[in-house]
Amino acid sequence: MNHLELIILVASINYLRQVPPRHVKFRAHPKAPWRVFRARKPGYGGRGAGRNWYVTFDQWITGTDEGCPGFKRVKNDPATYYKGSTRVTLGIHVDDGLVKGERKHIQEFLQLLYKRFKMRDEPTWLKEGAPLQFLGMEIAQTTIDGKIVTSISQTDDIRKFLDDNDIHPGRPVMSPVCNKEDLYTDQTLVTGEEAKWYSSTFGMLQYFCTKTRFDIALTLSRLGTYLQHPTISAIQGMKRLLQYLRTTQDRKLEAWADKEDEPALMEYYVDSDHAGDRKGGPQSRTGIMFTMNNMPIHWVTRKQPITSTNSASAEIHAAGDAVKDANLMQWVQEEIGLIVKWPYDLHIDNTSCISFQKNTCNSTKIKGVFDLREAWITELRDEAKVRAIKISTLDNKSDLLTKVHSHAEFCRIMRDNFAQASMGAISKKKQST
Repeated sequence: MNHLELIILVASINYLRQVPPRHVKFRAHPKAPWRVFRARKPGYGGRGAGRNWYVTFDQWITGTDEGCPGFKRVKNDPATYYKGSTRVTLGIHVDDGLVKGERKHIQEFLQLLYKRFKMRDEPTWLKEGAPLQFLGMEIAQTTIDGKIVTSISQTDDIRKFLDDNDIHPGRPVMSPVCNKEDLYTDQTLVTGEEAKWYSSTFGMLQYFCTKTRFDIALTLSRLGTYLQHPTISAIQGMKRLLQYLRTTQDRKLEAWADKEDEPALMEYYVDSDHAGDRKGGPQSRTGIMFTMNNMPIHWVTRKQPITSTNSASAEIHAAGDAVKDANLMQWVQEEIGLIVKWPYDLHIDNTSCISFQKNTCNSTKIKGVFDLREAWITELRDEAKVRAIKISTLDNKSDLLTKVHSHAEFCRIMRDNFAQASMGAISKKKQST
């Protein structure tokens, strides 16, 4: 296999003007009469601009006529395209694109692209020591101990955000929360500027959380229950979380590989916490973590929609959600030409859930809790697709997303399960093999 390249493309912003003229309704104040205006020319960012651009681009890239690349749209992820004959993959976000493949095939694609569309800049190629900037994330590649390490981080954006909020370096805070009871200590409501600050800060942290910072997901989810009515304890929890981000602002996602064309190592983890935070509600919490080559690529933490009467029920609910997400992950990988293993292993630390998945206990007390005819139960028990594997709680990476851990335990989980390559993840892999 030849050397794989990764590049970033940015289309001209003129596509946002490609909206037909339309009528606009306007009135100066609530009691004023409506006035109707006809736009003389398309406006920047008008309604439907993004959709028009997507339709135009999609028709071109999937076309088979001369001048069209002949890619196939990934049905399970419409923003991704793949061409099997050249193994070039393209992911788009509005007018930004990320392309991976062999250089010669990418250049062939670029020739067609530049003939059809006006691009804002020349494509940026990923090189060691020259990271790419894509949608606020820095993508870098380096070699450590003979291993190719690809990393994704938001360090610059996090640092700027913390500077804007006057969060300066101070005493190191190595865990996002100290004790789960801290959130309920002072339930006095705050209003005005503090409430506005809480809401806007939460929104920005959610952006970091969904992209790279899985380690703040649980804390942010708990703080989110106070969005409408923030309390003094919630404000204090938010400030501690910001101090934790300042301490760990350089944290990044890292994936290692012996060589670029080796199959990706996918691992699927799921966990639940049965009514472990009762002051926040009786529902159990689901935690889902998927990793590729030891790098987290999908994480979920949320309260379950119903109250479970026992831990096994909570684990089964969580496993059902994990199977749905894992199936989608597998299907997307198949469509972009990756080697996919069926059945995949779903790592669980609850014996009762594994017994339920394998349907080995006819007298189970779970009977009556679930309708065993439901489709999600059938999918969960489909051993041709998923195989439940028992692991220790200490090795369950999704445990981070279900329980508020002590400072020492949180640091252990991050060190043992999510250590960065530069901090020993690769050497740990060598020892295990």
